[in-house]
Amino acid sequence: MIDHKEIKKKLTTLAKKIDAPKNLLPPIGHVVDQSYPFIEVGKKYYLKKYERGREIVILETDDQDLLLFEVFSIVTKDLSAKWELVNRKENEDPRRQVFMKQRELISRLDENWERQISDRQIEILKEFPFDDDAIVRVRMNKSLLETGYNKDEAWAEACKRFPLP
Repeated sequence: MIDHKEIKKKLTTLAKKIDAPKNLLPPIGHVVDQSYPFIEVGKKYYLKKYERGREIVILETDDQDLLLFEVFSIVTKDLSAKWELVNRKENEDPRRQVFMKQRELISRLDENWERQISDRQIEILKEFPFDDDAIVRVRMNKSLLETGYNKDEAWAEACKRFPLP
């Protein structure tokens, strides 16, 4: 095990490589924001957060590299989501840009981490495929509702014109 200062130094060094602001790094040893993860170091490394007032252990490990990977998977996802909002493409599932940007950012830190993130994204897409027509479908549904279609008819027509994945 290493001490708090060494972990903080590694977090800061990695964050600089991707221009991540310090406020995205989880604090060590104390909670700043109950909704954002924090790190505890004891006999093991712990990545935790609070959800609805209950402490949730995201990760418990002896492996420092795994701790850093999990931290930066969260940090790069946050950065990627913010980037996507500024660079949103009309009629495209926002996850396309988020996933691409996250892989780009994490690859600056570690090639193995990029492969792990890519594998996670592939698993997500197996269950929840990209849906580039989601916004168009919702807009059409709303428009049909406003013109007198009932809820079920409007949705069926919107899905007929813009099929679900």
